Amino acid sequence: MQIKYYVLLLCASLILVSCSATKPKSNKPSHRLNQITIKPNEETIKQNDALFKYYQQWLGTPYKLGGLTKEGVDCSGFVYNVYLDLYGITLPRRSSDMISAVLIIDSKDSLQRGDIVFFQNSKKRINHVGIYLQDKRFIHSSSSNGVIISSIEETYWKQHYRCGGRLKTKGINKIKQKD
Repeated sequence: MQIKYYVLLLCASLILVSCSATKPKSNKPSHRLNQITIKPNEETIKQNDALFKYYQQWLGTPYKLGGLTKEGVDCSGFVYNVYLDLYGITLPRRSSDMISAVLIIDSKDSLQRGDIVFFQNSKKRINHVGIYLQDKRFIHSSSSNGVIISSIEETYWKQHYRCGGRLKTKGINKIKQKD
């Protein structure tokens, strides 16, 4: 079973994308050129087991602006669903509103599993969110490839990274129990 997660994570990490509603301009270098290959270890897989299982259920879901289902989901819709389904917490629906529900984490090194990562456009507006896994990796829904895992150290994400956020609610890193 762990081998499946390893292979899935490795394949997904090879795909680099942007989730903003617009494609990068052709006169800018593509963020796909500086791809980072991520090789998860068994400890990483085990610690993120619930998130990986959830990710596996959504893998292949296409991006759809305003979407909330496996027929199509946008970045904030995916984060909204993760928090509702795994943690039992209802977040604001829009990425720009989610930032008001978190305690800001400025250092990438202080991020923990389940934290929300925020990205901004050139006008400094929050326009993308994802869920932090570990080792600079996050799960998100991108406009070009749907639900995937990326690294915040990839050139594109590094340039657009704004901050991390941890919910003001205690116990957020605990996965809710099935009824």
